[in-house]
Amino acid sequence: MNTSHPPVKIYGSGGHSQVIRHVLEENGYRITEVFDDHPEGVHRASVNVVKGLRGKDKNSIIQSTPMVIAIGNNRQRAEISQLLQSNFQKVIHKSAIIASNSTIGDGTVVFAGAIVQPNTVIGKHVIINTAASIDHDNIIGDYAHISPKAALTGHVEIGEGTHVGVGAVIIPTVKIGKWCTIGAGAVVLKDVPDYCTVVGNPGRIIKRQVPPVLPENNSEEIPFDLAFIGAGISTAFTLLKSLKKLPPQSKKIRIAVIEKSGEFFTGVAYGKRSGHSTHLITALKDFLPKPELNQFTDWLNLNKDWLLKRLKEEGGSLTNEWLYSNRKAIQNGKWDHLFIPRSFFGSYIQEKLQETIGEYQKSGKIHIEYVTDEIEDIQREEFGFYLKGLQKNIKTKKAVLGIGSPKQRTLNVPESIPNDRHLFISNPYEQGMNRVIKQIIKSLKSNHKKNVLILGSNASALEFLYKMNDLRGIDSKVGHYFFLSTHGLYPNSIVDTNNEKSFIPKHTLALLEIQKLTAKQIMQGITNDLNDAEELGIGAAITVGPISNAFVPLLEKLDQREKERFACYYGNEIGRRQRVAGYHYTKTIDVLKSQGRFSHLKGSFEKLDLADHQQLSLVYKTEQDSIAILDQPIDIVINCLGSSKLSDLEAPLVIRNLIDSEMAKINPSGRGLTVNQNLETSKGLHVIGPLLAGNVIEGNPIWHVEHCGRIISIAEILSKVLTTPSEKYEEVEPELKIHKLDNGRDVNIYKEILKEYDEHPYYRYEYFKHHSQDDNQLLVVELKHKGRSLAIMPLVKRKIAHGQYSGYFDVTTPYGYGGPLFKPEVTADLKEVFWDLIEKWYQDENIVTEFIRFNHNENHVGYNGEIIPTLKNIKGRILNDPEKQWKQFKPKVRNNYRKAEKNHLTFQSFSGKKISRDHIASFHAVYTETMDRNNAASFYFFHLDYFENLIFSDPDSFILTFAIKDNEIASTELIITHQNSMFAFLGGTRTKFFSYRPNDYLRVEIIEMGRQKGLSWYILGGGRKDNDGLYKSKKHLFPKDEDFVFYTGRKVINREVYNALCGNKLPKHNGYFPKYRVPKLQEAAST
Repeated sequence: MNTSHPPVKIYGSGGHSQVIRHVLEENGYRITEVFDDHPEGVHRASVNVVKGLRGKDKNSIIQSTPMVIAIGNNRQRAEISQLLQSNFQKVIHKSAIIASNSTIGDGTVVFAGAIVQPNTVIGKHVIINTAASIDHDNIIGDYAHISPKAALTGHVEIGEGTHVGVGAVIIPTVKIGKWCTIGAGAVVLKDVPDYCTVVGNPGRIIKRQVPPVLPENNSEEIPFDLAFIGAGISTAFTLLKSLKKLPPQSKKIRIAVIEKSGEFFTGVAYGKRSGHSTHLITALKDFLPKPELNQFTDWLNLNKDWLLKRLKEEGGSLTNEWLYSNRKAIQNGKWDHLFIPRSFFGSYIQEKLQETIGEYQKSGKIHIEYVTDEIEDIQREEFGFYLKGLQKNIKTKKAVLGIGSPKQRTLNVPESIPNDRHLFISNPYEQGMNRVIKQIIKSLKSNHKKNVLILGSNASALEFLYKMNDLRGIDSKVGHYFFLSTHGLYPNSIVDTNNEKSFIPKHTLALLEIQKLTAKQIMQGITNDLNDAEELGIGAAITVGPISNAFVPLLEKLDQREKERFACYYGNEIGRRQRVAGYHYTKTIDVLKSQGRFSHLKGSFEKLDLADHQQLSLVYKTEQDSIAILDQPIDIVINCLGSSKLSDLEAPLVIRNLIDSEMAKINPSGRGLTVNQNLETSKGLHVIGPLLAGNVIEGNPIWHVEHCGRIISIAEILSKVLTTPSEKYEEVEPELKIHKLDNGRDVNIYKEILKEYDEHPYYRYEYFKHHSQDDNQLLVVELKHKGRSLAIMPLVKRKIAHGQYSGYFDVTTPYGYGGPLFKPEVTADLKEVFWDLIEKWYQDENIVTEFIRFNHNENHVGYNGEIIPTLKNIKGRILNDPEKQWKQFKPKVRNNYRKAEKNHLTFQSFSGKKISRDHIASFHAVYTETMDRNNAASFYFFHLDYFENLIFSDPDSFILTFAIKDNEIASTELIITHQNSMFAFLGGTRTKFFSYRPNDYLRVEIIEMGRQKGLSWYILGGGRKDNDGLYKSKKHLFPKDEDFVFYTGRKVINREVYNALCGNKLPKHNGYFPKYRVPKLQEAAST
């Protein structure tokens, strides 16, 4: 025994403890004590075991003697280490090979035959088990366990608490998240997110656990900067977007998230309260807008194994039927047309938000606390607001009220009804779907079959009907199902494509001819069309598309007051008549109907009466306002009626108190609070979610906030408000408007905007529209301030088709001179704001890189990316004196011109209305021949119709010039004119005329033409590279004029994705940017 070693204590007395004890004793250590929380269950070889933390003062356990936690369970090891806070002993077997420049954390054990190669860092309390191989430059987090014969190759990262199973292999550069389980023998080929279980070869994720959001105590003394009241999906997206908009150098922001249910960031619809086997009522493609849709489908493909496993565990026969009928789509990752379980999206958004919050907390930008409480009152104070909850009070500078819809309308139920014979579910989602189902199963234990009444026929009603027929033990014991709803209609799902093509909303479309409309006129037109559809037996699944497409453009014909009326009175009514759902939901009704077990009553609920023999009867009011009594008894009642109005007593107490204190006002819809354009009911108190119903936001009537696309767009608006300093926002900060040029309406809007910029030819839609091919999207970003347009910039948004990064994009300006067009009054500060706003938008849109081609007017000044002086461009002054101009030409130009004249070349030009299609076709033929001769890339082969559309969009801005030899075109150039300049756009020369030097002849004549037209500048561009032959041939015309520099701007927005796309092995390519688009290397980058 080596007495130089201090004595050691061991915590744990199982099999793992025996191995550690053996290594310690072989290394000459003396074990003084062994602790275990359950000494009665210790390993047979353990001796001197005493009670652990639960039976002993932990200070007596710690003392000064080093401790080894000899427990194989990673979580228990982590928990005990944090409780003890002792001095912890490393344990390393003599036969282990550890590089001298590797780091081993305290409490870590390395067993026999293990190898740890150079530059590896191993955290605290890690287990490196027998014969495990840890190669160079690995990072292993605290509490991890690398099992026997597991092999970690170079540059692998293992997260905190992760267990790597026996014989598992992790290939180079792979990152494994925290608290993962890598199964025995798994071969992991790609990164694994936190909390995942991976098995197989190749490794695949079969389970993913969403980390719990734990409440934390907050300080009542220091006000939070921001508090969210309610933690549903609207809060989730607002918080996500707000975090991404935080300025880089902002101070730490303290945020409180308050949720009465304790379930954060999913809301009722997407969390536990709806269960795991209830579905969206729309197809996924209609539920989420891009790019969020692309990100979500990528996540689904990565996580589908454990999601489907969870779905199977909760679901029954109908769930299995859904899985079977959609198996091929799921297997192939084709999710767009599926009505997926809602909980899938809840898990996704919760995980995404938790990862983002973790990132920002780690960087020190935010401190966030979660509070499980119900806020009853909001009082204004000097510092902001005082939030009074049932459990605690919270101070905050700003507050966001996002508590969702009011409670459902209360049932009129007699107190005398015996609860042992009847079941009443008044607010089903408050209890949670699974809990309600358990109550129903319990109530069905009697021998006789029971009748079920579901009040309402909305999505909630369909969900409960579906769920009750999905599970064993319910449906076989139900005699009859009843729906009661005002219209007697439930959401439609059957789509007959023939009817869809034939259905035309003629009444609504007729309103397009009217310049100024009222909300009532639009409602009447839609009502007439829906009535026609009902008479023809055409359901909502067919009418919803045509009618929506017809009436949405009409909303722009409404003034502000009429838009408010539409949002308050008509929007929801249209929605109620056009509800749709997935076929799996409505099929349940069809089956029950075929069995004679389903009835849909048309009317409104009045009350429940207790009749003779203790039977419960439904009393309801019919369409004709007469009272009817259902002739069959009711045993189970589920209330799926719509929410109460905010003025009702059922409204949340916090709303009633805000109304009483005049800090908020109910708008005429009765379902929402009136807000300003900052989404405030009063200064600093913002609203999100369903409480925005009945408002007009950025010119758009809002009658509900349940569609995810609308939730995301409103979250974008509020996030801008929340992240803008108050003193600046009060001055009305500039905003960025995005115009997506994918339809005629938006193109026309852009053309109107361009008129404010002198209709610059290089910014015409017809100039850059050819970029829309190959899945590219044409956009124009516009800087606006106080309703005025200050800057515009066309962009091409390009999809990155690289495997797992297919949800990412990059942007470039169109070919030629581009970048932003600034109004003269735009200051340097405003230019900085412009670029900052664009960069924030890029982050939200998953843009990886930006490439800007600037124009000749120094619009690169103020750019916040890397500015590259790319090429010298010739800008020649057209002199008033033609003789002086002639003398300035290089001798070669003058000689070439004389030679052309001797060979009887002549000059022709056509502009404005004199340009014909034949002229354009002649130009195009020479241009195409020139491109062929020079082996130009396919992109530069512009079609004839491109030139026709471009030139005829504004003929006065274009001049077609020709050098003619023997009635044939020898050379041609298309000139763009703007203000006092003419630009050499595109041209070409026929090979057989080279000897006559038509190029110089044509350009000298163009200069003379420009002089006669009173133009001052001739801009010829540059060469393929500086000082090449092409450049020199142009420079010979203006040898004394100073060139201007053609700048390009390059910016990497997402460095991590950019590096992954480029790969470590891609060579440099002469400054090609972005590098992953080097033509010959794109395929390599994607593999």
